[in-house]
Order: sequence, then C-alpha cells, then structure tokens
Amino acid sequence: MNFILRNDFEGAEVTGRVSGATQGGAFEQTYSALGGVTRSGWRALANYEYAKQEGLTAGQRDITSEAVDGAHLLQPQERHSLFLSAGADLSEQLSVSVDALASKRNVDYLFQPFEFSSPLSISIDTPSFSVGTTLDWKVSDKWRVAVTGVVSGSHNDEWSRSPATTSNTRYENGLSNAEFLAEGAVSGLPSGDVRTAFGGGWRQESFDLSSATSPQSAISGDRDIKYVFGEALIPLVADSDDRPGLHSLVVSASGRFEDRSDFESAATPKVGLRYEPVAGLTLRATWGKSFKAPSFQQLLQSRTAVLFPASAFRVDGGGAAFFVTGGNPDLEPERSRSWTVGGDFSLDGRAPLTLSATYFNIDFTDRVVTPISPASTALINPIFDSFVDRDPTSQEQADLLAGVNRFVNLSGAPHNPDTVIAIVRNLQQNALSQRIEGVDVSYRQEFGALSAFANATWIDLHQQSVPAAPEVTLSGTIANVPDLRTRGGLTWETSGLAVTGIVNFVSSSTDTGVAPNADISSWTTIDANLSYDFDGDGGFLSGMRIALSATNLFDQDPPFALSPSFLQQGIFFDSTTASPLGRLVALTVRKRF
Repeated sequence: MNFILRNDFEGAEVTGRVSGATQGGAFEQTYSALGGVTRSGWRALANYEYAKQEGLTAGQRDITSEAVDGAHLLQPQERHSLFLSAGADLSEQLSVSVDALASKRNVDYLFQPFEFSSPLSISIDTPSFSVGTTLDWKVSDKWRVAVTGVVSGSHNDEWSRSPATTSNTRYENGLSNAEFLAEGAVSGLPSGDVRTAFGGGWRQESFDLSSATSPQSAISGDRDIKYVFGEALIPLVADSDDRPGLHSLVVSASGRFEDRSDFESAATPKVGLRYEPVAGLTLRATWGKSFKAPSFQQLLQSRTAVLFPASAFRVDGGGAAFFVTGGNPDLEPERSRSWTVGGDFSLDGRAPLTLSATYFNIDFTDRVVTPISPASTALINPIFDSFVDRDPTSQEQADLLAGVNRFVNLSGAPHNPDTVIAIVRNLQQNALSQRIEGVDVSYRQEFGALSAFANATWIDLHQQSVPAAPEVTLSGTIANVPDLRTRGGLTWETSGLAVTGIVNFVSSSTDTGVAPNADISSWTTIDANLSYDFDGDGGFLSGMRIALSATNLFDQDPPFALSPSFLQQGIFFDSTTASPLGRLVALTVRKRF
C-alpha cells in the first residue's frame, strides 16, 4: 500500500479514545495531539500519539476456560509515536519537504500452551524511525520532477524467559532509498493528452540477526536494488455523450525493471483497459506479472525448535516431537501472472447508486509459504512427509539443537533423545504453485439522510507444496482465508448526528485438523456506531466530535473448532477468522482548535 501522509494543517487537534471488552480485559487507551501552521511559502506540523492496551488472558473468557489461566490471548502493549512534517517554497517552481516518523512499542506477555509445560515470559522492544525528504520542481504547467531520499530502520529485541532458560533474539533492519520521478502530459492525440510518468532509483537494504545469549548464531545480509519504471495512460477515445456504445476508451501500460545484487534481474509489465460504453458504466480489465524477492525475515529469520508432546500431533503412545520454524536461505523469488475483469456502475438521481464488481485471478510460482497447515496434522497427513524426519538419532537431534537460535521445551519433561519420534521442519518454503481466484463486490446507495452499503469477497485458494504432493484447497479450511466474507450496513445522518449499524459475516469452514474433518459454523456479528459533530454549535463545543461504538454488539463467541486445542489446550476456535474478545465498547472524543 502507498500511504499518503497529511502534510499541511492549520490549528490544533487533540483526540482521546478508550475502549474495553464488556466481559473484561483488553482495556485500551489512545491519546494524540496534532498541531500545525500553514503560511505563505512554508508549512509545518507535528503529531504525537500514545497508546496502551491491556492484555486478555484465557481465564477471562468462558470459551477458553480450559486453557492455562494466565496465558495471554491478546498481548498487552504500549506504544509511543511521533510524526513531523515541514515544507517550504524555495521559488515559484521549486519546493522542498521533509517527513519524519519515530515510534517505540513494548510488548510483554505470558505464553504457556499446556498446564504441564513451563511458562514463558516474553518481552519485545521495537523502536523504529523513518526520515524522507523530497525536492519538487514544477517544470511547466504540464510537467513536474521530484527527487526523493529516504532513510529508515527498526530494531526488535526479544527476551524469552522460563524457569530453566533465558534466550534473546535481536533483529536490526535498515533501508536507504533515492528516487527520481518525472510526470506530466504529452500532447498530440486528438482524443487528449497522454499522461505519463517515468523514473528510477536505488535502494539498499540491510538485516542483522544477533543474540545476547547465543552469540554464535549471529547472521547478516544486505542487498542493493537499482530500478527503472514507466507508466502511460493513453486516451484512445475522448469522453463524448454523442457516441452511444463508445463514450470513452483508455489504455494504460506500465513496466518496472529491477537489477538486484542477490537475485536475478526481473522485468514486470502490466497493461490495462478502461471502456465506457455510456456515461456511468465502466468496464475494465488488467493483465500483469509480478516479481518479489524473499524478504530478509523469510531468508534469515531465527530458527526455533519447540519440543511438543507427540499427542499435540495426534500421535498416541507417548513420546515427543520437535517442531522447527524459521527462515530459509535457499528460498527463490516469487513470481506471478494475474488478470482481472470488472465493472463500475453509477446512477445519479433521487437515490444515487454505485455498484462495483471485480473478478481476479493470480497464478503464483514459488510462492513463499509455511507448508504445514494445520500444524497438528504434520505427522498424520502423508502430504507433509517430505518435511518430517521420523525416528531421528541422538546425533541428528544434537545437530538440530546446535543449528537453531532457540530451543523451547513444551513437552512437560526434560528432553530425552530416546523418546523423540520425529523432527517436523516447517521452515519457509517455495510452494510449487499457488492459485487464487475470487470476486470483490461493493454497493452503496443514498436515500436522503439514509445510506446503505455492502462489500463482499469470495476467494478460492489452491496450493501444491511439493511435486510429490497433490494440490489442495486451502480456502474455507481452518487457519486459512474463508471462502466468503461480507460486511454491510446502514448509516443515518442529520444535523451532525450519525448512526450506523453494520452486519459482518464469515462463511462456514472445515476443520481439516481432525479426522474425519469437521464443520466450523459461520460467524455473524453486528457493530454499531453513534457520533455527533458540534462544529456549528459555537462556544467550547465547537470543533468537538464525540463517538460511541460497539464491536460485536451481541457478544457472539467464535464458532467451535477442535484442532487448535491440540497445540494449545483449551483453544477451541480459529483465531485467523474469529476473535475471543466479545463485545468491545469504545468512546472517542476529538477537539479541534
């Protein structure tokens, strides 16, 4: 995503938000202050935000009453962030701007998946920063040139403590980027100007992994990327109401070429077509390719070996099994071909209407994934055999422990090589193929003070992890994206008052972690929002907005699913699609000066 940050503001604004779950826990408070000055030839603004969220433990919910009482379902955290922006006009054509962002986040939580396993106290400290400056030159009425430089970095320091062990992992990420951009319009076509943009740049990325408790595990990486890009928007047929069936026709074409120091060079083209047969109806289509090199986190992430009881993987008879996660330095880049078709329809009048629908199809090669899902089936599903070493010798286990950054024993007994039945390696892998297709649909209509809206996404996801394994359907199964997700509601607005009701729906799915597979029910929740703007009331209340919201208004518990409890006792729901928070009520007050 490309987030376009606010760069000018006049005055001051303070905001406070408090929220909490009516069943208890997860109390959150956020406060921010924004101030800015805009004058002829220059501007400046600053925004500070503080947020603190309490945790949610298993003992605070009936649905997780069988889990370890003090273990966290939601991690407590505290965050400070500061954003600064300033700009000035050096002349009528030349301007300069600077943006800076700094944040610091602290997380402390307790992890204990089984009563018999030792509790882990985990503390994570994550400071980060980014500074960017842009020199913008307005060459003419139709052309501008910009040069941008960015420096950013982050640091992640994690400590994990149990009664028997202490481990530490530190990540440092750095990025430097310089880019040139020219954009404007080229005259010549009778149908209008051709809008175009082109440029290029250089980016350097660095990554360092170290440990205060395991200095020998230090590893680092860096890469340089040089790139050029270009895009053109070509109006083949200009807008006209005099040609029914051919109101307008626009073609777009873009491309990017990257030369990397650590992977091969790659070119990624994209073309698009936008056709308006009549005003208000747009038909569109795109086709393109993509290239994505593995991130340093995927390549060099620290490796952790967790010793589970064999029963966690549905194997009876006692014993234990290692489950290994982490990066894989042998990863290849992801590539894909994608195409979309869709349309947009709008209708003015007494009840303005907007409809949109898009079909998308993405075919990945070498998609980076963690191949075993759900993890509890690693030892009983034959399609994962290539990731499992059965009956490992004592030496193989010793080599494993010597090669990981962290060892966590959750088996409830000291590590005994004679009782280990398997080593499961769920490292980052390149899947042989992954195919995703789906449909996005949206609707919005206004009826005076009342407006209705709805969005829906249907997804079909298939994946083949290794050549010897069959292709499997992942969408609509536990720990994966649901087949269908919808959200719709009504908003009524009048004289500063706005009332909104929203219905959220997640379709039913299949628990593939149990045999035979079991159904997981669909999940429907309702949200409500009430707000009032005092902008026209005068006095102290002028510029104030108060909002009261409730998420999951009727306090619906997540649908039951058995298999998550194999790896964490008492967790009987799919955390990727549902939340144990329950009803969450929030009050927000904003005041502008």
